[in-house]
Amino acid sequence: MTAIRLLPGLIAAITAYLALPMLSWLGYFPARFLLFLLIYTGVTLALDIAMKRYGG
Repeated sequence: MTAIRLLPGLIAAITAYLALPMLSWLGYFPARFLLFLLIYTGVTLALDIAMKRYGG
């Protein structure tokens, strides 16, 4: 496994982590966690699709 395969997950984790302070207005923890997971999944899928189109 090459390190480039881990890049979408790593970038998604960093993006979702940086989005956490913006989600602080949600006082309800399950909603905040769900949005965190949605951001993580969305970024991961978008980057994975882009990398597959770029590199084959």
